Amino acid sequence: MNISEKFGFTTKGHKLFDFIDINLDTDTELYIDPTLIDRLPTSWCIETKKILQDYFDNVFECCKTKNYARLDKLVAFGKEPNETKLGLSVAQSRGKGSKPDSLRNIFRTVAEQCLIEKGLVEKPSELCVFVNNFAEDRMSDLITNIIRGQLYKFTTQQCNKLNINMSQKQYNLGNYWDASKKEWATLIGNSLIIGGKKILLVPKIIVRRKFIISVAQYIQKHVLTYRQSFHLEKKTELVHKRYTKKEGYFYVPPTKKELYEIEVKGQDHKAFARSFAENNPHIADRFRKKQVTERDIWDCVLSDNELDFYVYGKNAYSA
Repeated sequence: MNISEKFGFTTKGHKLFDFIDINLDTDTELYIDPTLIDRLPTSWCIETKKILQDYFDNVFECCKTKNYARLDKLVAFGKEPNETKLGLSVAQSRGKGSKPDSLRNIFRTVAEQCLIEKGLVEKPSELCVFVNNFAEDRMSDLITNIIRGQLYKFTTQQCNKLNINMSQKQYNLGNYWDASKKEWATLIGNSLIIGGKKILLVPKIIVRRKFIISVAQYIQKHVLTYRQSFHLEKKTELVHKRYTKKEGYFYVPPTKKELYEIEVKGQDHKAFARSFAENNPHIADRFRKKQVTERDIWDCVLSDNELDFYVYGKNAYSA
């Protein structure tokens, strides 16, 4: 059963809502993408971006200074949220993403490998490119905890807009990042309760099935593109010689598929990406700059039809 069915909407489809019309019985495989929050120019995203950035600024500073005591406190509330019903679980929300112990180990590795100092990681999204055991599930879970206050405001707004009653009783709704105090705080408030469970609604414009920025994108669009140019310039044994009557003999670079098979396949992708970025820092810089200049961020937002397919399956209702 979806939110729309629970509250008696006669039709369903994401063109009708600003939030994900989640399945209340199981998780939906969608994730909060930090790049969408970072780039979308809506007032909610701009406000939320500041909170996210403040949290990760504190985490990254602890990684640089090796302040593990403070770092442990920062990741202590990266628990497994079930309120959004987003993630990988099949039968029920089990939230296997961001256990505090896992996050502690992950960010200590970031510190020990000096990924911040080396310039590999400057933004939260880049953690998913260069850090092992950190991808859509863990990042989305961590973000949910950080911005729980913002999600609560959004949920309250949507309930008021659609005349959905929230609880009269106030609950402990979990922890959120208080950017003004640079620490975790406890959220107390009325709640959207469905089937005895607390629910947080998520803006439909901030989720994706796969993140915009990923290690696969980094390797395909930046590393392999650079390697094609390298082989062509050096006329290595991997380039192909071609002939046409108009141009005569000329060389073409190896395809990305060929290069992947020879230079990448069989290696851990994130270890490969880290090594390549350290040895070719200009590529990492180019990767970061092109994230900003080459993308029309609204083209990366899932359409209502796509959301209908992911949430309802074959029963997609949006026009």
